[in-house]
Amino acid sequence: MHLCFIDESGTPPKPSKSERVRYFVIAGVIMHEAQWHGIADEVKRLRNRPDFQVKGEIKWRYFGTENTDADNSVSHLKAGKRDEFRREIFDVMVRRKSVKIVACVASTVAAYNTRYVNEPEDLYKFTYKPVSERFQYHLQDMSRSVGDTQLGIIVADNRGKKQDDVLRKHHHGLIDDENMFVSTYTNYVETIFL
Repeated sequence: MHLCFIDESGTPPKPSKSERVRYFVIAGVIMHEAQWHGIADEVKRLRNRPDFQVKGEIKWRYFGTENTDADNSVSHLKAGKRDEFRREIFDVMVRRKSVKIVACVASTVAAYNTRYVNEPEDLYKFTYKPVSERFQYHLQDMSRSVGDTQLGIIVADNRGKKQDDVLRKHHHGLIDDENMFVSTYTNYVETIFL
């Protein structure tokens, strides 16, 4: 089983805020289930290193020198140490050749100028689709390489009941839809794990 852990770059902005929040990003880290414990153990050791001592959630925005969020788990680190910690976390992922990182960067202005992106949840769905397709293509490629069907599931943060229901419905719509503009998601375990 392959896992694709996805996360978004904050809240998708409303159309009126698209000039100010120019990009919305959804990224995913793809790994085989067997790698999960090794990666989690390495990140835990890194967090607990005496020169880091990072407690709480790690968000990429916390690494900015101007970030003053109350929950910032790296606020106690000087800029150089933040950069070192960020590089080492990234290295935990990329030194494993089988771990893949996929992302979709959506221009909010361009997206809202289409006829099908009219509200923040449309922007989320618009950005989610290419990431989910890349995961499907990864599973197809792995299936060809190993000669056996490789399955996968997407794991996402809980964003709230209403938003999760919309994402779950969209996810199932992609899997169940059969048209020339949608990938066939034959390698997915049906649902999204929130």
